[in-house]
Amino acid sequence: MLDFTSFIKEIEQKDQLSLDESFKLVQNCSSLLYNDESLGRKLLINILEYWSKLHPSTHEIWVNLIESAGFYPYLNNKQENLNNLSGEIRKELHKSENISKYFHEEQLEVLRLLQTEKNVIVSAPTSFGKSLLIEEIVASCKYRNIVIIQPTLALLDETRRKLLRYNESYKLIVRTSQEPSNEKGNIFLFTAERVNEYTYFDSVNFLVIDEFYKLS
Repeated sequence: MLDFTSFIKEIEQKDQLSLDESFKLVQNCSSLLYNDESLGRKLLINILEYWSKLHPSTHEIWVNLIESAGFYPYLNNKQENLNNLSGEIRKELHKSENISKYFHEEQLEVLRLLQTEKNVIVSAPTSFGKSLLIEEIVASCKYRNIVIIQPTLALLDETRRKLLRYNESYKLIVRTSQEPSNEKGNIFLFTAERVNEYTYFDSVNFLVIDEFYKLS
């Protein structure tokens, strides 16, 4: 069994990994992804934090390993190209239709469910990228009235700032005194308490409840 913590600490202590060390890492990750996908993906994510320490000669191998794990956002961030046509095709299938970003495999699975207009409950860590899925829905302009409920004002303000770029298509409503627009779509950004106080709802076409376990 791989001692995960010791493995990462060993990388942290080095300024630069040799070709043999980098290649050994590739072998370990590849083996783990095959035998224990969850642990393998965890190891791969942590190793990518030390991309500059990996030997440049192994970058191409790492890129293909990242692609095989479905971590397409990491490929985009590294500005690396896949060296095979099938890999490039799979990468493009994970590209957003509306924003210049790529989804990882789990994000894409959730998005496909949402596109079938099913109700979806997602239990995922903070780093999963739920906000990117929300932005994708907004950017599609498919829904006229979108309600986003989040537990704190700080989270709502962060979401508001991200969605300001869509103000030509949507009016951002953050106060209960604001009336919705009739000329364009509306995005209602409220805490659970404020959404119950709002009296101007006409219809809701898409609803997001962030951290729904906190909703009373």
